[in-house]
Amino acid sequence: MTLIERSFYPGTTETIDDLKKEYGMTGTEYVFTSMQLNHDSFKWMTSLFDSGYQVITDISKETLRALDMTVEMLYQKYPQIICRLDDGNSEAEILSLSERHAVILNASTVSDTLLEKINSKHKISAMFNYYPKPLTGMTEAAVKELTEKLQEKGMEVYGFIPGSMSRRGPVHAGLPTIEAHRYDGTIKNYLSLKSLNIDKVFLGDEYLTECEVTELAALKDGVLKMKISTEYPDIFEKVNDFKVSARRDQSAYLHRFSGTRGQLRKFTLKDSDRVKLISKGDILIDGPETPRYAGEIQIARRDAFAGNYPFYKIGETAEENLLEYIPEQYTIQFEWE
Repeated sequence: MTLIERSFYPGTTETIDDLKKEYGMTGTEYVFTSMQLNHDSFKWMTSLFDSGYQVITDISKETLRALDMTVEMLYQKYPQIICRLDDGNSEAEILSLSERHAVILNASTVSDTLLEKINSKHKISAMFNYYPKPLTGMTEAAVKELTEKLQEKGMEVYGFIPGSMSRRGPVHAGLPTIEAHRYDGTIKNYLSLKSLNIDKVFLGDEYLTECEVTELAALKDGVLKMKISTEYPDIFEKVNDFKVSARRDQSAYLHRFSGTRGQLRKFTLKDSDRVKLISKGDILIDGPETPRYAGEIQIARRDAFAGNYPFYKIGETAEENLLEYIPEQYTIQFEWE
């Protein structure tokens, strides 16, 4: 299962080999680079091509002049390469080239006139920019609107999330498409972009922490890890055995999980853990006072008043930024110390 695509910038990293080990763990198939930053980007490409990866490269007319090549010559020399045409190409050039080769355009600047001319014979996808400078990234609403517009023409759409370590210079503030992602966690940002129906998510920076590699490897296998604190570890051990997942019919207030109702009746709950005021991130279980729902597990998505309903707080998660993005296709695995 492909999960997150990666980036590599020659000159900022000594070798591609160590990163390739991570690529396999995180389900990577595509690697993005920019020849506009380093014209001598060919030396490492063969290694990736030989390992079955595809390389997407930003390229402009200025870069091609520096290389003394045309874009057609680049495709002929490296058949596995996919060029993201940054600027300087006419609509006629783009349409002609895309009949022979896969081409990627800047998702933010595709004109309506070009969209009208694109049809099934054109191999065109779109990729949003990343934004190194703080406070310059796009909004979620703008990305969603443009993505829907481009996908209506049959185009795949790609975007970037920032890394959390060794962020690329000279600004060192991450490389996100969406500004709100700049200082959030990698898993949350990935799920956020996927919730906007982005087809491929690229890590703009090169590196992940060891913990993030582990979490992404689990996500690749369909498991979303969630860190919690609890005084009821025996309950969560049983919940993990059930391999629970989020229900499709989610409430605005609670993330409900399938497969727990009626399964956890034997556990004793403390009266002091029954709550009326619920805080975002609280993990709740329905008490035995409600035979129909007893044992059902849910997480509060926002602060709320439960009234007299028998909710018992059995834990909490500090990963509140995940609560808007728990897709139903993932098994939830709770982790605690």
